[in-house]
Amino acid sequence: MVQSLEGDGLCAWIDHDDIHFGGLLRNELQTPIESSRVIVLIWSQAAAISRWVVSEILMSFYLNRFIVPCVIDETPLPQFLQNAACLDRQRDKAQIGKKLCGAVRVAP
Repeated sequence: MVQSLEGDGLCAWIDHDDIHFGGLLRNELQTPIESSRVIVLIWSQAAAISRWVVSEILMSFYLNRFIVPCVIDETPLPQFLQNAACLDRQRDKAQIGKKLCGAVRVAP
């Protein structure tokens, strides 16, 4: 998905790429989230039980960032995103990169 975004001329930041070992994660995550217009949430069972993913998405929500959920398994989205339109890997697999780029481009 990162390749699709960057191939379409969009800038993507992945948390594990720029985190410095020994740094305070809250500080390391807040700056990139604050400087982002759109957050793409890759949602799965692993994401649902990760305290860091939950932290990132709640921080994004409270900083009023537009969140594009992309569901990759059957795990239900968090309650506050349950009514959001989302990308679904199963449903959108052939077009997911294109749809993701379009969603990011038109997001407020």
